[in-house]
Amino acid sequence: MKTVSMTLIGILLLTIINIPIESDGLYHYGIEWVNDYSWPMENLQYSDDESVRIDNKFYNDGWTKSFYKTNRNCKDSHWEGGSLDQDYVDNAHFSVYIGHGDSDDLLISTYTEHADASNCGWGNENWKKNNWVVLYGCHNAQGPFSEAFAGNHLIIGFKSSGRVTSNGRLSDRFVDEMIDDDNYIDDSWFAAGDAELTSSVTQRIMGETPDMFFDHLYGHGNVKADPPIDSTYYYRDNQC
Repeated sequence: MKTVSMTLIGILLLTIINIPIESDGLYHYGIEWVNDYSWPMENLQYSDDESVRIDNKFYNDGWTKSFYKTNRNCKDSHWEGGSLDQDYVDNAHFSVYIGHGDSDDLLISTYTEHADASNCGWGNENWKKNNWVVLYGCHNAQGPFSEAFAGNHLIIGFKSSGRVTSNGRLSDRFVDEMIDDDNYIDDSWFAAGDAELTSSVTQRIMGETPDMFFDHLYGHGNVKADPPIDSTYYYRDNQC
């Protein structure tokens, strides 16, 4: 890793319980990706490439797909608190959004479909199923999205502008690190960035507690117990 820093915000809270769990089809993932945007937002080119790498790898690892939505079928209500997000982001242990974003919004599909960070609460529904959310949007992994911690462990993404890569190279390396090599989720994201991105990109991972940075995927190592929900969060950065 080239440059990785960890900043602690608030009081240090450590959870020491490890929960080894095997992947047997009981664990769920979900993906939404957008290439086709309405004016004035520019279209993206490789969101589908990234998604297919994650989709195939998780499926082949024995996970169950909770949702898979594309372009105009992606909705802000799938990510914001309310009656629908429990069937989407909170109905998967590992949820992925690939599309435009900024520091306090997921800019989904059309100019009016924005999931505001202050309206997001991930991990508090469907038996507290959601553990990890990956956001490929620009600047999504910043302070405003810390408000989305509602029981989930990690929010994974970019402090800087986000990136999608041709042939899904970033996602391919990310999931290979987690599934084939049994690495920590956070180290896997940073290793993928170092391999596939440029020095102008800063990745960031936010955790509800410092212990969350020691999570593996189910079936590939220990998963920490669900953290307490409070107003603090922690983060690690990687300058690619």
